[in-house]
Amino acid sequence: METGIFLTGGQKVAFRRLYSDLPCLVRPGTVLAEAPEGERAGTSAVLPHPVFVIYPGPKGEYELYEDDGSSVAYERGECVRTRIRHWSEGHLRIVEIAPAEGSCEGWQEERPVTLKLCGYVPPVSVKADGKEIPWSYDGGELTCSISLPLMKTREGVRLEIEFAEEDEYASLAGWRGAVRRLRLLADILMRRDDRFRVWDGDGMMNKVRSSDDASPKPASATPTKGSGTWICRSCGNESRSKKFCENCGAIKPSEDAVCAGCGKTYVAEKKPKFCENCGKPMS
Repeated sequence: METGIFLTGGQKVAFRRLYSDLPCLVRPGTVLAEAPEGERAGTSAVLPHPVFVIYPGPKGEYELYEDDGSSVAYERGECVRTRIRHWSEGHLRIVEIAPAEGSCEGWQEERPVTLKLCGYVPPVSVKADGKEIPWSYDGGELTCSISLPLMKTREGVRLEIEFAEEDEYASLAGWRGAVRRLRLLADILMRRDDRFRVWDGDGMMNKVRSSDDASPKPASATPTKGSGTWICRSCGNESRSKKFCENCGAIKPSEDAVCAGCGKTYVAEKKPKFCENCGKPMS
């Protein structure tokens, strides 16, 4: 699930992984419950801030079970179950969190809830019970995050997530793992270049800003004369590194070639022998 690659059953697959990766396979449309970093997870205790991660697929559902986590009151039926399901309707991804059923010690009638759509393109809009709400997108992880600051657990909520195209995840299949490795490689190369900064990955993901553009934009650079810096055409930020953009990790190409006669500019790698505009030789 960390690579975003779709696999079919009935076959043996050899995984080549980084040491930092833990292989994990999920079915299409799987929903998993997590807890934010630093909070208790992995037990049946009540989660003060549950995080539901939705993986690509036509539909899926999950039931979150919670009890007090410390007594045997669950044997008397003291527990809470919350069902979440999602499905596709044309350009919409519908996510429903049903009203919680049951009760137990420590249960909260209101609590924050976060949804993460992992491996999906950025949406056009997100509505909760018909009202548009904000969302964020992590270009490095290809994940859309939707926060519900204070959800009434006994009422539930219906989310309508609109995308520019009906298949909101197929164009990103396999890209999540590739981006993770590119981030690691860019960090290693920057450190070798004595630039101790970590690539955030968002500049690389210009390709997902339009849902029909599945290939990264080419990286090139414009020098800022006399300053020792250059402007990266991939992310638009200024950089001082002689090899890589310090913001997005794009490789710095050779400086543009300028015709001495008319001033027409050519990318160095495609510089002609003679200017196409005035015909003068290019130095």
